[in-house]
Amino acid sequence: MNKRLIPAIAALLVIPALAWGQGDNTNGASEVTAHQILSGYEKGAAQPMHKVVRSNDALSDLLQQVYSGQAAPQPPHIDFSKQVLVFYGLGSAMHRGDRVYVRSGSLDKGVLHVNVEIAKPGESCLQTHSLTAPFALAALPFPAYDVKRAEYSISHKSYPCR
Repeated sequence: MNKRLIPAIAALLVIPALAWGQGDNTNGASEVTAHQILSGYEKGAAQPMHKVVRSNDALSDLLQQVYSGQAAPQPPHIDFSKQVLVFYGLGSAMHRGDRVYVRSGSLDKGVLHVNVEIAKPGESCLQTHSLTAPFALAALPFPAYDVKRAEYSISHKSYPCR
């Protein structure tokens, strides 16, 4: 065998092994921005709920639950070998214009760390209290099968009056 081919063959064997090990991000989780797929405040799950969605069937079931009694939107097709979905809902209550955003996440040794922001109108804003159920559904670029469980960090923010 040609001596120049040995390092090239060795490199071809090592590179896929290195790439394969990056899937669960075990060597220090880097945070990535979430891609919002769906959000709302008038419709939503009746009870407070957070959920990791790992399949298209589970996504369809979730949307039927969120839009119970109403026509649910057509779910987008998601490649769960490349992405995982995260749902966060406040449940049905007298909210003052609250909004939910899944901002970012990271994956570390099978634990999905999800950063959620709950935005409320400023204290000086004129508002009416109404029964709403704010929620957000977002995609994160991690294979669904790498996610063993999820932990949520919640931050609160005020937004200015319109």
